[in-house]
Amino acid sequence: LEAVAIKITELIALSLNLSSNYFKQPGIRDDAQDVLYLLHYPKQKSDIDKGLFGTGEHTDYDFFTILLTDNNRGLQIFYD
Repeated sequence: LEAVAIKITELIALSLNLSSNYFKQPGIRDDAQDVLYLLHYPKQKSDIDKGLFGTGEHTDYDFFTILLTDNNRGLQIFYD
């Protein structure tokens, strides 16, 4: 999956008319992690008494997030 994440950063750079290795240059993303996490959040409501906990409010960090969306409500993007 790391190779896929690196390839995506290269494609993003090329789409911005930058060199494919732009994001690998010193000073651009020095502390970044080229990691691709595959996550699935099942449709369920939190119920503490039953030990069910949904995913709470959080921030995705680093460079980009790819989302597969459907008609289920729940995902919200916050613009500050």
